[in-house]
Amino acid sequence: CAADTPAEIHAAVERAARNHLVDLIATAALRKPSVQIEVLPQEAAKPCSGTSQIDSLDTKSITRMRFVVTCDEPQWQSEFIVRGKVRAEIFVAASDVRAGTAVEESAVELELREIPSLSHVTSNIEDIAGKSSRRALRRGHAINPRHLSEPVVFKRGARVNIVARNAGVQVTVTGEALETGRRGEIIRVRNQTN
Repeated sequence: CAADTPAEIHAAVERAARNHLVDLIATAALRKPSVQIEVLPQEAAKPCSGTSQIDSLDTKSITRMRFVVTCDEPQWQSEFIVRGKVRAEIFVAASDVRAGTAVEESAVELELREIPSLSHVTSNIEDIAGKSSRRALRRGHAINPRHLSEPVVFKRGARVNIVARNAGVQVTVTGEALETGRRGEIIRVRNQTN
């Protein structure tokens, strides 16, 4: 960007940080999001009579992002710390849920909250419904999709049907599950017929 006063550079860093968070929110598909940005003051803000460029150094944490501004005339480089706040409607536990229990739609509700990390929350019921919680969920806690897994379809040792298809021929035999099976997983089985 072409920015020559410290105030314009400050505003450009704020826009870059806001655009970064807006892109993350769009990817996460959060409901009713709002963003607040605070660029921490610099000790000695410098003017730039040429062209300045803004690059992100570290944007992993919403609450402490780092951006660097480089000016070509006069040549200088300065780092900016930016604090972001994101609020959105996310799913939280409406009641206590035991570990290993399938999370039903009635056990969660949307609540407007400040979000410390966009990867640990969801506004999409399809990320939650029918999955099992690997941890106990307390009422009011945000639902982290990373702590959910597909439900168990059958346990180790269960009788299963093994179906083999090839060139229009299908063979079905009885087998034993050698591992607990979850929806969508590939597990080992033992053919009990031969």
